[in-house]
Amino acid sequence: RKEYMEKVKAQLRDWGKDMERLRAKAEKWIDPLKKKYNEQISDLKHKYNDLKRKMEDYKEEEGKWELFKKEVDKKSDKLKEALNKAVSKFK
Repeated sequence: RKEYMEKVKAQLRDWGKDMERLRAKAEKWIDPLKKKYNEQISDLKHKYNDLKRKMEDYKEEEGKWELFKKEVDKKSDKLKEALNKAVSKFK
């Protein structure tokens, strides 16, 4: 469990850095494009914060680990998919 939690926390740190790089890149663009990508980045931040809150709220309770892990995996997959999509559009 501890290894899993550390793995997800490390992913969150990496994804946070990726989102910051995307935000910095979008700041250099002209307004119509900037607005479009800032909306995407806002969606990414929402997914990121949702996952981060889930991790922070976890309290080790017997029998709840599998449910917690399933929810975190689902939120991680959604964030990863959205981030990959955004990165591909920013190229």
